[in-house]
Amino acid sequence: TLVLAISASGRTQRVVQSVERAREYGALTVGVTGNAGSPLALAAEHQLILQLPDMGPSPGIRTYNASLLGLYGLALALGEQQLTLSAEEAGAIRTEISELTTVMAATLAASEPVCHEIVAALKGADTMVWLGSGPSYGTALFAAAKVVEAAGLFAIGQDLEEWAHVERFAYPDNMPVFIIAPPGRSHWRAVALAKTAKAIGHRVIALVDEGDQELAEQADYVIQSAFYAVFAGADNIFHFQLYDGCGNQPAGTDFPPHNGELCDDKGQYQGKPCAGDANGLFRNPTDMSCFTQHPQPGSARPTLAAFQTLTTHLVDVEPYWRKRQGEADACAMQRPDGSIYRQPPQEWIAFYREATDERLVGMWTLCDRQETAIIDATSPDGRATIIFADGRTQIIAAVDGHYSIQLPPATNRNPFPGQSVNPLFPIGGSPVILVEKEDRTPPNLPFNAYLSSVMGGVPWPEQ
Repeated sequence: TLVLAISASGRTQRVVQSVERAREYGALTVGVTGNAGSPLALAAEHQLILQLPDMGPSPGIRTYNASLLGLYGLALALGEQQLTLSAEEAGAIRTEISELTTVMAATLAASEPVCHEIVAALKGADTMVWLGSGPSYGTALFAAAKVVEAAGLFAIGQDLEEWAHVERFAYPDNMPVFIIAPPGRSHWRAVALAKTAKAIGHRVIALVDEGDQELAEQADYVIQSAFYAVFAGADNIFHFQLYDGCGNQPAGTDFPPHNGELCDDKGQYQGKPCAGDANGLFRNPTDMSCFTQHPQPGSARPTLAAFQTLTTHLVDVEPYWRKRQGEADACAMQRPDGSIYRQPPQEWIAFYREATDERLVGMWTLCDRQETAIIDATSPDGRATIIFADGRTQIIAAVDGHYSIQLPPATNRNPFPGQSVNPLFPIGGSPVILVEKEDRTPPNLPFNAYLSSVMGGVPWPEQ
């Protein structure tokens, strides 16, 4: 049995004692440390000495990363010895690891201003939770420890699913929750629990792969555009397209994931476009003629869950009413002639399903404001179901005849061609759909006629 004992200082007593006990039982021991003359190095049969720069006291981030690099090197050497890795494969991985310094430097530069914004937004918080699953669980534990060491705040790391079963019921409701959600098998669950935490009232900070936010915005747009279309009289909803295909690009357009660095001065990569415009419900598998290099080939995008939500719930309905709620003149909007006007921040679009005597109300924010939608209950028992863009459902109960529903802010402010700054949010915040019994007789009106009694006296929103 091989026992690896890790201590940057080499003086952690329990680690040293563990090595001594392991040797007593005949295990082969390796001390991984930055101190060649330490008790750990002397206690272990073999030593892997890390090169640690002397930069003074710190929360131990450098030593942690140095330990990881040392372990990676040892694992690669074992792989070569056991013939599970060829020399070429191991060399390629070592090269990739050595090039991470550039990526880390770029990530630090890009993250620093965002970190300052997050710290300012969390001012006053004295408790926080870090969540992750699989390898990210270890990262969550480490991150929480560094917050304690560096800032003296109480922070814990937890597995995503354990938090869902236990700590999500803990107070205070506005406790900051950091969710580590890299691409992979647990990503969908991280997204779902992020929305759960947000619905509870927690301040959620997600650490995601670049482009993750855009995928969520695309899913939100699928639902919002369908609500507008069906309210305007559309008969059917479909999504173009099932897979990415080639989009509008020529066959053979293919490239590894990148952020523009592969594009040459002609906007090409190896003679073909260096970017794509496809947005299938599923990413291309590896046998397609374009876009085959995604790390999760054939996997579903968030737009699939959004489309399934629509085709499950927005069926057999008739337009009912529409209005905008909240503070007057809170969000900028644009008329067809390009002029700007202002509207309340909440969009509400309602439909009626006569077969089940239910109303469906889609609600979302129109700009970067966290909003609380307060809507009168119509069901006899004061209970309703809310549905999120990813298909999750939640039963809610009215208080004093009203439902209070949290609406997250809009995040998409991508400029249109020719714009340096977009004054608008082309995609609203993530939508919530309210479904409940409606005892009232629905107004016998065509979808394009409106009454003040239906609108509650609120002027009809500008288009």
